[in-house]
Amino acid sequence: MKRARLCIVFALLAGFSLHGQVAPSLVVQDIAGGTSFAPGSLAEVDASFYLGTSPTVTVAGQNAYVVSFNTDQIEIQIPVTAPIGANITVAAAGWEQSASFPITVSQYAPILMPQAVGASTVSAWHSDASPVSPAAPAMPNETINMYAVGLGPTTPVIPTGGTGNAQTTTVPSVTLASKQVTVWHATLGMASAGVYQVYFTVPANIPSGNQNVSMSIGAGTSNALTLAVGPNPAISAVLNNYSFILPGTPDYANYGIAPGSIFSIFGSGMATPGVQPVLQDSTNGLPLTLNGASIAITVAGITSYPALYFASATQIAAVLPSNTPPGTATITVTYNEMTSAPATFQVVPSALGFATMSENGIGEMIATDANYNLISPTNSAATSQIITLWGSGLGADIAVSDTTYVGPHQITNIPLTVYVGGSPLQVVWAGRSGYPGLDQINVQLPAQSSPEWDPVFIGGCAAQLIAASGSNNVPSNTVTLPVGSAGGACIPPS
Repeated sequence: MKRARLCIVFALLAGFSLHGQVAPSLVVQDIAGGTSFAPGSLAEVDASFYLGTSPTVTVAGQNAYVVSFNTDQIEIQIPVTAPIGANITVAAAGWEQSASFPITVSQYAPILMPQAVGASTVSAWHSDASPVSPAAPAMPNETINMYAVGLGPTTPVIPTGGTGNAQTTTVPSVTLASKQVTVWHATLGMASAGVYQVYFTVPANIPSGNQNVSMSIGAGTSNALTLAVGPNPAISAVLNNYSFILPGTPDYANYGIAPGSIFSIFGSGMATPGVQPVLQDSTNGLPLTLNGASIAITVAGITSYPALYFASATQIAAVLPSNTPPGTATITVTYNEMTSAPATFQVVPSALGFATMSENGIGEMIATDANYNLISPTNSAATSQIITLWGSGLGADIAVSDTTYVGPHQITNIPLTVYVGGSPLQVVWAGRSGYPGLDQINVQLPAQSSPEWDPVFIGGCAAQLIAASGSNNVPSNTVTLPVGSAGGACIPPS
């Protein structure tokens, strides 16, 4: 009896049962779950037996490159010298067991790689190596690359398990939204063995949204996935960069953009997707093209090209040239050789916008003392103090540059009135700060409050209203300024 029990135990450990042997099994699939294989392509080997710590896989007797493995699955690269034909044997061995599976190997077996396992979106990338996604879509006329496998031989040959930058001997074709696209080349990528990068340009007339994409090479056609495609450049608003006042709103019916001021264009698809706005250094000169974006403005038949402070897909900040005449302006944005539909705005002699801490044109303004310290509830402005207000839109100044820092320059030919709490302030100096489009206005607060002010000099300070108007009586945005009788820390009333 003891001998019989021992036999049963050994039989179970060896993979047998009292009713017969449990044979190990093997299934081989491509990375899309199908049966498309080519020399050098990737495959998934699923085994019903424990593979151990160093599984081996052969294809027609040649060692495959093991990309990764776990207890019952191996990802391999089929040898680049594997034979082409049917019933090619794939064998896997591990933990003293082995099994085989027949596959058909074709010269080409194109498969698009998804962004993640089971995803329906293709793994595609912008030229700055950021991924294409609905939040950062591929744009018309943009050249991107997407990942694929099974594209066949390369020149020079990259050995099994190797990486490099060799181009395919045959260039695949790509179909996007049922349209053939221009494919520049396909290369064996540097990221992983067996993975190719296919470079193509998104056509100008492709509709926006998630569009079907597929690829063909030789007699093989890939799986179909989706690629997020963005819209053509579009302009939704043109506003002063600091006040953000909407034209035509009550009390601002005549509002516009002044020559020599910084203005913002809001829209979509206007620059490289996913790029964060980076303020350009005007001491080196502001560029006319940034992140693929450029601007053209036409007034009275004269076209100018503003310099850019920053550019993103949804917002561009630029300087309206000082020689732009007043009138109705037509503006377009061009990105990747695609030009937006024209939008219009009014160019007016003066339209000041004050900069605010909130960066949306309302609330506490950006003002500084003589040492360029911010005026704030902890460093309030004091009576009789001279402070500097910051913004843009005083008007044209052809004596300074609209593209390069040249130093401060006073503007004396444009009337300006600055009000606090309804009372006019003494304007000590007003003009360009030296930075293109950025204006500074030095004002002196009165020695005491006027009857139009709130009683803020008794027991603390309050946030007084500040506004201004220029030669054409176009009002600025109305902002607040912490003012105290002696300056310093104070708490504005609610």
